[in-house]
Amino acid sequence: MFCEVLALEEVASELRGKTEFVSLDIETTGLSPKSARIIEIGAVRFNGSGRISQKLSKIVFPGSGYVHWGAHIHGITEAEVRRAPPIAGVLSELIAFIGNRVVVAHNLSFENRFLTEEFMAAGLSPAPFRGICTYRAAARLVKDAPNHKLATLAAYFGVKQETAHRALADAETCAQVAVKLVRSAEEPQGKSPQPGPGTKPAPQPSPGTKLASQAGPGTKPVPKHRHKSKYPQPKGLDGGPSWSPSREQLAIYDAFHSEGDIKVLAGAGTGKTSTLQYLAQSTTAPITYLAYNQAIARDAQGKFGQHVAASTIHSLAFQTLKAQAQSPLLDRLNLGFEPPRLIAQRLGTTDRKLIQGLGGADLSAACGPQELARMAMETVAYFCQSDSTQILRKHATKSLERMPVSLRKDAGQLVLLFAQEYWDQAIDPRNRHVPITHDHYLKLWLLSRPKIGSPGGMLFVDEAQDLSPAVTGFLKRQTHLKKVFVGDSNQAIYGFAGGADALPSIKTRHELPLTTSWRFGPEIAEIANKWLTTLGAKHFLQGNPGRISTLKSASHPAALLTRTNEGALYELLEMQKRGNQVALQMDTAHVLGFIKSAEHLKAGQSATHQFLRNFSTWTEVREFTLRGRSDLTTWVSLVEGHGTRFLAEAIAKTVPVSPGIPVISTAHKAKGLDWESVQISQDFEGSVEMAMKRGGDKAAADERRLAYVAVTRAQSSLGAGSLESP
Repeated sequence: MFCEVLALEEVASELRGKTEFVSLDIETTGLSPKSARIIEIGAVRFNGSGRISQKLSKIVFPGSGYVHWGAHIHGITEAEVRRAPPIAGVLSELIAFIGNRVVVAHNLSFENRFLTEEFMAAGLSPAPFRGICTYRAAARLVKDAPNHKLATLAAYFGVKQETAHRALADAETCAQVAVKLVRSAEEPQGKSPQPGPGTKPAPQPSPGTKLASQAGPGTKPVPKHRHKSKYPQPKGLDGGPSWSPSREQLAIYDAFHSEGDIKVLAGAGTGKTSTLQYLAQSTTAPITYLAYNQAIARDAQGKFGQHVAASTIHSLAFQTLKAQAQSPLLDRLNLGFEPPRLIAQRLGTTDRKLIQGLGGADLSAACGPQELARMAMETVAYFCQSDSTQILRKHATKSLERMPVSLRKDAGQLVLLFAQEYWDQAIDPRNRHVPITHDHYLKLWLLSRPKIGSPGGMLFVDEAQDLSPAVTGFLKRQTHLKKVFVGDSNQAIYGFAGGADALPSIKTRHELPLTTSWRFGPEIAEIANKWLTTLGAKHFLQGNPGRISTLKSASHPAALLTRTNEGALYELLEMQKRGNQVALQMDTAHVLGFIKSAEHLKAGQSATHQFLRNFSTWTEVREFTLRGRSDLTTWVSLVEGHGTRFLAEAIAKTVPVSPGIPVISTAHKAKGLDWESVQISQDFEGSVEMAMKRGGDKAAADERRLAYVAVTRAQSSLGAGSLESP
């Protein structure tokens, strides 16, 4: 062991006069010595007056197996490390530099773990040094600081701090803080020194709230005088102070109160909602808050002030059209899916003479009526997702890939003709029998070039990585509003549903990160950062040091996350075999209704479920799902694989989502949620490799993003399974 950890009080008498101590800090490539390495060592000799007599500062090369992570925190480049001296020689220098002196470090257990591993790897075995941890000492002696991070304590004691997150600078700061802590320990009853004149103690959080200033490595809190002189204190729902903003959040606050739009790159669990609340509290201007789904919108409406109107983009479109002449077409949302047989009859693709006259005999022979109808429907779907004002050949490109190359030109003209007819029928409010989708009425509204809010107002856009090009274009045109886009490109997991990461295409004056995750501790952050590295992320997560997270499999996790619905069903059956009560993160009544209608179709009866009511046979449903992806695809696959009776019995045995009941969810449905403990299902194993073989780099990146979302749902315990390492 590198160091024996003592209480500060045990050696306080030595740190009062001229006896020298050694303050030590290291910079590493990660948080676990099992996978990360030391790349910089900084140390200073100092005495009880705070005078520094000698310094040691070395970037080191850790040797084989070294992977360069963490440059976003410490700024040390890989080139600097590659040309640095080997760590073994510097460790020998460090042993001589310490001599028989007591070692001081902030969070000494961190340095202890890493240096112990490195000493063993280098074949060095010095007798354990004596050491004190200023973090532990501050936790006992300083009761009125917002947290006990080194930068917070430096500001609290009035210690001048140079560049943080470089080893020597942090070692120097730690030395001065140690001297102040010794003096604090000498005060009656161990009371903390009072803040200087003109400063107020940091407000205490309301019960159950998270301190945003409890940031992990890499986030510096703001000195108290800055809160007093410039920044208001965030307020809770009761109007009282709730938390202390981090430096990242204050940078966003500054940008918000300057000219230009803002893009906030918010990692998993980094407090994007509390940040937006903080911004909203600082203005009386009307704010439109666009949320990804209704649940988030409802939650936001309850947390923000009266001047904030929270909604989804579909709700804005629906409410506007409801008050206009197009209102009757909205009643057609519940007409369900329409099989290609009916679409073909409605569009006229069943007229073979017409098809031969427009496209020729070869095209007529190669493309049947239902195939033409399907291609027209798909073309309209791509048009609705685009920012185009008219249906173009590019919207038919994917459908035309199924045609022989020699026929694509003629087929394209024909498909565009029928796609336009399909669209015209869908948006005709007099047409009472043509089903429409949510994308249809949204596109109709967007084509009117609407403006939302009012001049001088503001627009908050949440989950910007999941916007369609149609919505992105609409938002860019709201030039009369100050806009704040919040999102995380690494959580863009809805590409199959038309989502396209809008963040890279959105140009703003300010681009700022949120990297400290309050949701989980450093251990889970390290797993997440491995996946972020594979995605080439610009920013990495820092775990909340105030939360202890463990990496272990749990027999009774709060949530079990699967990659697919098939995986969810498998896990459900396994847990039910063991006699466990289980909840599913889905609308089980809706699914049971679907299964019952599927059973009716299989028996030659009519279906009542809105998804199936337009189909006459189960075979027709199966054929409908053979091409493309729809809301039907997953459940048709499950019905085919397991049978209606078996599925119905398993789902009927589930219980509602409630505290204490384990939840099974796909990673897609878990987006935006978190649980105390999470277990990753075995169906993730090999998913990236399979995706690479199936669809190349793009498909593999989709799987990596899904893995990143999955491993960041846990708060305290994560059984990462095959996702522990990319």
